[in-house]
Amino acid sequence: MKKKQDANKKGIILTIVIALIVVIGVTYALFQYQKLGTKKNTITTGTLVLTLDESKGNAITISNAVPMSDRQGEELDSYHFILENTGTLPAKYRIRLEEDQEAITEDGCGAKKMTDTQLKYSLMKNEGKSTPLLLSTSAQHIIDTGTLAPGAKNTYDLRIWIDSTVGIEVNGKHFHGKIYIDGIVDGHTDWTTGK
Repeated sequence: MKKKQDANKKGIILTIVIALIVVIGVTYALFQYQKLGTKKNTITTGTLVLTLDESKGNAITISNAVPMSDRQGEELDSYHFILENTGTLPAKYRIRLEEDQEAITEDGCGAKKMTDTQLKYSLMKNEGKSTPLLLSTSAQHIIDTGTLAPGAKNTYDLRIWIDSTVGIEVNGKHFHGKIYIDGIVDGHTDWTTGK
């Protein structure tokens, strides 16, 4: 009889342990949450928020492309992004188009990089007029600067292509770039320290 009671106790304890494991597992599953596939890719610097089209992000790649005229380049799909000041003070900003070293390493194309003298870009800001420029003419690859008032935002469309004057030396070469933003609150003077 005692063996039967011990067996019943073990059965009850085993049932309770299994029930606890199931409850903990279900509770853990209920509180586990991942959000994938949002519509926007956001980069924040202080009070400045740079929001990029998720389908392109801030990575820009040119490979297997051919030189083209400015007219053709300005008809390409754009890299659309928005810069917004979410703070309470005016914020100075600069937007740079830099080489994406991570993508260059991952792609193994360090020896096959295009130079900034071979690339042209146009940047349309707030539906204004854009002027095609060689990337090499932009000091430190800065493609826009300015000051945004609190709550203000700028909308951009960036297009980049191989200049029509470039010859066959670009065959098999790549460009991997990223859009970066630097921002400081008005009253500060130094981009690197914010002081």
